[in-house]
Amino acid sequence: MTSEPDSPTTSEPNRCWQFSLRTLMLAVAAISVALSILVGLPDVIAMPVLMCLAVGIPPVLVVVLVCGTRLQRAFCTAALFPTGAMLFVTAWVMTVSVFDAPGASDLDALVDWMSFFDDIGKPFRVYSAGAWLLAMVVGGLAVWIRWRIDRSERRRE
Repeated sequence: MTSEPDSPTTSEPNRCWQFSLRTLMLAVAAISVALSILVGLPDVIAMPVLMCLAVGIPPVLVVVLVCGTRLQRAFCTAALFPTGAMLFVTAWVMTVSVFDAPGASDLDALVDWMSFFDDIGKPFRVYSAGAWLLAMVVGGLAVWIRWRIDRSERRRE
C-alpha cells in the first residue's frame, strides 16, 4: 500500500485590510498634499485652491461611481453627499460674501481679493477640512457596510 504524500492544505486567511505598497504611497501623498493645502499655504493661495477642489472633487467621485468596482462605488456614493454639500456651501458663502456683504463692490482689484481671502481663510480651511474628513468617514463606513454585505452573501453560498 503506497500512500501519497499529503498535500498541505494551506488556505490563506481572509485579510480584509490587505493593501499594496502603491496604495499606501498614494494615500500618503494625497494626505500630504491635502494637509499642505490646509495648513501650509498662505490664505491668498489656499482659498482659490480649496474652492477649485470643492468644484473638482464631486465630478471625480461621479466618474469613479460610474466606472469603479463595488467597494469604490460604495465609497463614492457616500462621499458624494458631504462633498456635494461642500460645493453648495462654498457657492453660497462666495455669493453672500461677494454680492451681499458691505463693500462687495470694493473687490475690483487683486489686492482687494487678497484681503478678502485673508479674511475668510481660517474659517473656510476648518470647514473644508471638516467636509473632507466627513466624506472620508462616511465613505469608509459605506465601504465597511458593503464589505459586510458581500461577506455574508459569500457565507450563504
